[in-house]
Amino acid sequence: LTPRPPRSTLLDIRRQRQMCIRDRMQAAEFVTNRHTKKPDKKLRDLMLRKCFENGLLLLSCGDSTIRFCPPLIATSEQIEVGLEIFSDVLKTVAG
Repeated sequence: LTPRPPRSTLLDIRRQRQMCIRDRMQAAEFVTNRHTKKPDKKLRDLMLRKCFENGLLLLSCGDSTIRFCPPLIATSEQIEVGLEIFSDVLKTVAG
């Protein structure tokens, strides 16, 4: 097991509303503290690695953000599976 980063939190989930991607582009930003909003690059990188190990490929963005950019042909069920993987990894890694 990889040790958990101390008190890292998910700061925000953002959504890009663009017709060409059918409102599917999302972003999750990780910070060490919600008040200072200091980016948590280590947690972001750990999340990317663990999601990949569980079959979910995501993109990094900025200092501490993960982008969700599913293909236009992805079904709702496939997107749900990806979100479940992300949620399970987040619970495991960040507590």
